[in-house]
Amino acid sequence: LILQEQEKFVDHRFNKGLVRRLSGLTEPVLDSFMAMYRPSYEFALLVGEYDFQKWIKDSAERFKKGLPPESMWKEEEQF
Repeated sequence: LILQEQEKFVDHRFNKGLVRRLSGLTEPVLDSFMAMYRPSYEFALLVGEYDFQKWIKDSAERFKKGLPPESMWKEEEQF
């Protein structure tokens, strides 16, 4: 039940309307992008709106170039 709620949350945040608007992709390519680049629940929950939308735009550009998804979390810098 918890997993279903988490999936619904990701579906709500990473929805076709938003992704279409930010990426310019249309079906069926949009569906492929959304399956390949679907964010994790933790990422969707913790990232703010600006960063989430920037991640969608950046990911769409990677997708259009035929590149695989990049890690959603950057490695912490070592000092």
